[in-house]
Amino acid sequence: MFAGAELGERLSLGEKREDILAGLHRAMWHGQWPGGGSDAGEWSMHADLTLDAFLGYVGTWSAVVKARAAEGQDPVEDLRAAIAAPWGDPRHARRVTWPLNIRAGRKPEALA
Repeated sequence: MFAGAELGERLSLGEKREDILAGLHRAMWHGQWPGGGSDAGEWSMHADLTLDAFLGYVGTWSAVVKARAAEGQDPVEDLRAAIAAPWGDPRHARRVTWPLNIRAGRKPEALA
C-alpha cells in the first residue's frame, strides 16, 4: 500500500480492497490526507479515437462490466445507437477528452 501500514492505521481504512479505496478517496478529497494536500490545477487527457475504439474503451468501465453481468445485455450497444449518427463515419477518429482531478501532497515526516 502507498505508505504502508502506518497510513492505513492513521486513516482507518479497513481490510478489504473496497474499504481501502473508499477510505483513500475520502481522505484525498475531504482534506484528511496526512501532510495536507492541494489541487494541482486543471489537467485533461486527450485521445483521438474511432467509434469502435471509443466504445471499446467504454466497455472496459467497471459499471459497464457490472451492468452486462446483471442485465445480460450490453449497454455499450445502446450508446452506439445513440451516438453513431452524430459521430459520422465510424472510421473517422474524433478527439475525446477526459478531465483529470489531481490532488497533491507531501508525505509526512512520521511516515518517511
